[in-house]
Amino acid sequence: MARPGGGILFPMHFHAGLKDGSVTRTVRAWKRLQVHVGGRYRLDPTGVLEVVAVEETTVRELVDEDAVRGGFASVAAVKAELKRVLREEPPPERRVFRVDLAWEPLPDPRLSLATTLPSPEECSELAARLDGMDARSRKGPWTWVSLGLILAFPRVPARALAPRAGFEKLPWKSNVRKLKELGLTYSREVGYEVTPRGLALLDLEGCRHR
Repeated sequence: MARPGGGILFPMHFHAGLKDGSVTRTVRAWKRLQVHVGGRYRLDPTGVLEVVAVEETTVRELVDEDAVRGGFASVAAVKAELKRVLREEPPPERRVFRVDLAWEPLPDPRLSLATTLPSPEECSELAARLDGMDARSRKGPWTWVSLGLILAFPRVPARALAPRAGFEKLPWKSNVRKLKELGLTYSREVGYEVTPRGLALLDLEGCRHR
C-alpha cells in the first residue's frame, strides 16, 4: 500500500534489495492507482524510491519477470503475498499494478552537520549536552573521554578503545552513535574519527572540557 502523504510500504526484508538494485518492481492490488510516474516516495530516512513506470494488468497475466524483479522466488510466491495482503485469494481477473522503481539515496544530514562549525553559543550548548549525558550515565562520564580517545586513536577498532573508556565494546559503540548523531564523530570502516564540528568543540575557547 502507499502511505498517506507519500511512501510505499515494504516489509523490512525487501529494503536491502531495493537499495542495491536487485528489487526494482512491486505488484500492488490497489483499488485505484496510488502513485504516479516520476513520483518520489520515502522508503526510510536514508532515501526515496522513484516510480519510473506503471502498468495495469491482472493476476492472470503476472509472469516470471514480475517475481524476479520483485524479489520473489516465483509467480506463485507473488500471488501468495497478494493473498496475504488482501486476506483472500485474488481471482485471476483481479486488477493489479506493476510499479517499477529506482532507489535514490538521500544525503545523510549527519554528514552536513559534521562539517558545520558551531558558533560559540552552539559550542556551549553542545558542551552542556555532553555534560548532561555524562551526568545521567550509570557507568560514569564517557562523552569527553570518548571524544579524546577517538581524537588520539583515530580508526582504531572499538574493541580496543572501549576498555580505555571503561566500557564493554557494544555499550560503548552505542554511546559513540550518540556522538555521531550530534555531528561530532565519523564512523569509518574500522574505528572512528572526530569531525570538524567535534574538533571545534574541543578547541574553541570556553568550550574545552576541564
